[in-house]
Amino acid sequence: MPKNTTKITDNHEVPQAAALVYRRKKGAVEVLLVTSLATQRWVLPKGHLDDGASARKSAEREAFEEAGVKGVIASKSVGTYPYLKANTKGGGRRRVEVFPMKARRLLNDWPEKRLRTRKWMSLEDAAAAVDEEKLKKLIMGLRKTLV
Repeated sequence: MPKNTTKITDNHEVPQAAALVYRRKKGAVEVLLVTSLATQRWVLPKGHLDDGASARKSAEREAFEEAGVKGVIASKSVGTYPYLKANTKGGGRRRVEVFPMKARRLLNDWPEKRLRTRKWMSLEDAAAAVDEEKLKKLIMGLRKTLV
């Protein structure tokens, strides 16, 4: 394969959508993170866009499937962040569009309950827990978005 063809393939970013699930507890904003399936690191509930579904609707679906949360999702995203998925089947570059979602209900049972752990964290702890620099900034910027 020619070198430039490989480079183009390597730079392709698959679009994904994520929910930045939050709540207010005693005046403080908290963010809900979940563990990833492959590495068990802390991430936002996120996934691929379903055929015909908007990024916003996909983010809302991921919040339910991965974190067991229902709520009110913003009509506009707060930005995007890139990440490199583990080099397994389906690995590669991703570009994730992030939508704030105010949690209304936390379910006791949800599709990926046995696969993931979920945890409420302060903005500072959530930003420290994720790996992606741009995502850290999006999390810390949430407070301004909600004012």
